[in-house]
Amino acid sequence: MSDSADRGQIMELMQRYVDVTDSGTGEEWAQLFDAEGEFHAFDRVFKGHERLERFIGRAPKGVHACTDVDIQIDQPGRRGRASSHFRFEAADGESHSRGSYIDDLIKTDRGWLIAVRRVEFAATGPDALSE
Repeated sequence: MSDSADRGQIMELMQRYVDVTDSGTGEEWAQLFDAEGEFHAFDRVFKGHERLERFIGRAPKGVHACTDVDIQIDQPGRRGRASSHFRFEAADGESHSRGSYIDDLIKTDRGWLIAVRRVEFAATGPDALSE
């Protein structure tokens, strides 16, 4: 597969992440990660589909936006890294946040998946989006 095709699939994964986070099920969200995938946020690590599904099931609902995606693919196209900026506007009006995602990606028989997603918050809380 060409580098541009891999990049396109990774961009689709990033968009699917936003869509599923906002309106999908916990199971759908966990499936965006490799079986041993990790989500690092709030000084905690959630690893494996079961823990990922439990985590997102308890997360506040709202609307995510992801921008400035930068993708690097290691040859021969089996591993990659991505970084992006996000904004989250929570439906509860209190849990807003913005920051960066730093991702380790892996290409599997199911396509590109997140191996590790690290969340680096720039701001959280009711005033996080006022900048």
